[in-house]
Amino acid sequence: MKKTLKRLSAANTENRKQNAGSVKRNCENVGISGLLSGFHWSKLLIFVTVLLVVLMTLTPAAVLAADGSAGFTVEQTYSTSDSTAAATFTYRLKPLDPENPMPLGSTIDGYTFRITGNASVLIGPIYYSKTGMYVYTINQVIAASNQNYSYDRRVYTVEIHVDESLNTFVIVKNESGNKLGAIEFSNSYNAPDITDPPDTPDPPKPTDPEKPTEPPVKPPTDPPGPIDIPEPPVTNTNNGTDIGDGSTPVTGLNPAAPVEQENEVGIDIDIENTDMPVSGLRPATDGPKTGDDSNTLFDIILFGAGGLLTVTAIVVLLASRKRNKLGVRS
Repeated sequence: MKKTLKRLSAANTENRKQNAGSVKRNCENVGISGLLSGFHWSKLLIFVTVLLVVLMTLTPAAVLAADGSAGFTVEQTYSTSDSTAAATFTYRLKPLDPENPMPLGSTIDGYTFRITGNASVLIGPIYYSKTGMYVYTINQVIAASNQNYSYDRRVYTVEIHVDESLNTFVIVKNESGNKLGAIEFSNSYNAPDITDPPDTPDPPKPTDPEKPTEPPVKPPTDPPGPIDIPEPPVTNTNNGTDIGDGSTPVTGLNPAAPVEQENEVGIDIDIENTDMPVSGLRPATDGPKTGDDSNTLFDIILFGAGGLLTVTAIVVLLASRKRNKLGVRS
């Protein structure tokens, strides 16, 4: 009898443990299901998708930096039908405020640089020590226009934003104020059509005109007599000066005064245009290349976003499986 009671007690204890474990598992499943049912997974997926699109469309024209420096890329495209035509064009970056920091090598006219052919250059780094927004313009410098060239005359606005932690971000806008992902200039050259000029006939040679007939000259009948030439009258203006024959003194004659002749001397001064350093510009320093920093930051953000999307998909899959299991048990 005692053994039977012990067996029954042990069986009841085991059943209680199993029931308690089942209730615990049901509570956990109900808690997860409630959490999953109250969470808007669709909104999370939309947010992650938008974040990935923004990261993938981020271009080198907007360089993100966290050391107080900034830079941006200028790209040039060039097309030509003549490979011997010049393919180098000049551009200039100007600050909207003369106190704005500028790249090394700038002058009072701004920062001037050149691009040859199809290429791009990185402008910067430009170092900042204060928070704020710094605005610049960049355009092509066209000194002498050639009718065979087609020049890009667009003017871009570059805004560099600096926060309190000296993080910088570059925004590029066109003349209409629309944001752009890059600064691009497009130039081209069209060779002129060269054709042989038409052959023109030689002009006719002029004929010898007839010589006019001269009337005959009649010889004079009587030879001419002597011609009397009157002597000009002499005016006495020598003021008592003897002119050499001891007769009448000549008055009013003065010795010839020397004549001063001014010789104008032209001085040609060839002034060579040289780039003068501007006071207030920072000395050359070795700063980090912001292009490498932007690529590293871009890879880290993209990798993190992909990981977040993967974890989200796994959680949704596990939740759906558990929900299916609960439906089968019930």
